[in-house]
Amino acid sequence: MHSMSIPLPLLASLFCCLFLIQSWLLQVTGDAAIHTKLLYN
Repeated sequence: MHSMSIPLPLLASLFCCLFLIQSWLLQVTGDAAIHTKLLYN
């Protein structure tokens, strides 16, 4: 019986992608917050 085990390199790259996407989203939302602050002040 074949177990559905994810290979470690694939798991590591998945975590890396998630981390990059998270940091990119934080940067984008931070920039948007700064821009809206500049617009409304």
